[in-house]
Amino acid sequence: MQVVPRLTPTEARVLGLVAEGLPTAEIAVRLCVSHQAITYHVGNLFGCFQCKNRAGLVGRAFTVGVFEPGSWPPRVRKDVELPGGSPDSSVVLDQDDHSVH
Repeated sequence: MQVVPRLTPTEARVLGLVAEGLPTAEIAVRLCVSHQAITYHVGNLFGCFQCKNRAGLVGRAFTVGVFEPGSWPPRVRKDVELPGGSPDSSVVLDQDDHSVH
């Protein structure tokens, strides 16, 4: 089983756009926020997933089952996203079928 941090709605959107390979500037334009805001959210995601770069972030997110299977562009599963909740929460995903426990 994998323990995965729950994501705020904004973190989930940013993670999906990072997984598409978009640069910070384009993510900022798409979400109508500042470049600094995206940098902040990506930094939070690095910490949540314990990685140091975008490739590691996306790889780890796919490995632990954060994205909906077969989705393109990658979509974060709704059971991982916190609707306005605390980003300090986590969810346990079954490593085989990625179901939530």
